[in-house]
Amino acid sequence: MPRPDFPLPVLDPFPIMRRRLTLTHGVERQDVEFLAEACDRSEAAFRSIMAEDAGGLIHGDAHRGNLLARDGQVLLIDYEAVAFGPRAWDLIPTATAVDRFGLPPTDYTAFCPTAPNTAPSATP
Repeated sequence: MPRPDFPLPVLDPFPIMRRRLTLTHGVERQDVEFLAEACDRSEAAFRSIMAEDAGGLIHGDAHRGNLLARDGQVLLIDYEAVAFGPRAWDLIPTATAVDRFGLPPTDYTAFCPTAPNTAPSATP
């Protein structure tokens, strides 16, 4: 995709994750601390990836719920999370659907080559 002629943010999911952790209710303090520490460890790895390859234009929330289909055409909607970031970011919701929600792995494999700006990948 061409670079847009207007500014877009660089993907940075960590501030919102940390904010959500401060807003939790009914979660044990030690569980919130565990998640905050996991967030810290993940952030270092994420920043390393971003330093090596910031990727390109990403949707930021690409999942099947953001697809509208009609007459053989599919439209990707919900652009509030569009940013520059690792292109594989847009594969995460579909991979998670396989791992946690019963989406058949073949659906993930079929989705990978069709995802914008991403290379084909093995199932998660």
